[in-house]
Amino acid sequence: MATIQEKTARLEAARKKVEAFVAVGVDLKSADAVPLGIEFMDACADLAEDFGYEIVEREISAVENLIPIDSKTK
Repeated sequence: MATIQEKTARLEAARKKVEAFVAVGVDLKSADAVPLGIEFMDACADLAEDFGYEIVEREISAVENLIPIDSKTK
């Protein structure tokens, strides 16, 4: 089991990757950003457990089909 420091470092590393993507102009809603989004959410969920919270999973079909969840309601 990872320590809080390790989990915080993992989340910070994911945040820096997001910033790097944005800095070069990659759209965070693009297919290229999906693995990064998954890593960021996994790191966040892992740390949230230490605070007694659970990150609820979004619709798996939206991730599998690379469809933004908000576009399904339009």
